[in-house]
Amino acid sequence: MRPTSCLLVLGLLTASSARGAVVADGAISLNSIGPAFNSDFALSIIQRPPDDYTSGFFDFSPTVPIQITLTGVTANIDEGSDWYLARAGQPFNATTIANGDFDFLVGFPGGDFGTGEVTFSPIGDPGMGVPSDLFDFYIAGATGFGFDSGGVPVREVFGWVRLRSKFENSRFTGVEFVESAVAYSSNGIYIGTRLVVPEPTSFCQVLAPLMCLVGMHWNRSRTKKANRS
Repeated sequence: MRPTSCLLVLGLLTASSARGAVVADGAISLNSIGPAFNSDFALSIIQRPPDDYTSGFFDFSPTVPIQITLTGVTANIDEGSDWYLARAGQPFNATTIANGDFDFLVGFPGGDFGTGEVTFSPIGDPGMGVPSDLFDFYIAGATGFGFDSGGVPVREVFGWVRLRSKFENSRFTGVEFVESAVAYSSNGIYIGTRLVVPEPTSFCQVLAPLMCLVGMHWNRSRTKKANRS
């Protein structure tokens, strides 16, 4: 396929996946809350800009020198939010959540409140895997505004926060905020990026012209071979 054809396909995919989507930096914030709710920190995500927040609360416990246990404690009741341990590059949306691609921490999956606990090592798992970021990890949050006909909170806002584990005296002692991003009016977001997950119809919209371009290229190649023979 010619370079111009590749650029055309890439442009179609980018335009179709981003149509109507808004990605906001910093729309998840970290709050150190001490003993409140018997938790160590809270993550607040904006349900509806500019300042309609909902939060999840977490306990942070070093278990051995290179491991952490994160425990979901509670969450705001309104429409609430659902929080998961995530890895860089994962697509985060309703489909991947339903598929069980993430370790659940706290929230209202399916409308019922629940909590979870995850023990992991942030040294490259699920960190970024480069020396300066060995103690980084991601938590993903899903929320929305309103309820469906069955009374289940809507999940149409998807985001992630990158946290850095503070490492002192050979142990993890807490977390620091690094960055975050939240996608609105989209089919989700790729963890650690500002890229939205394409709508399912977007793939069909791109596949048709892609197949057309491939077919045109194949026909031209056959014609050139026939002319040379």
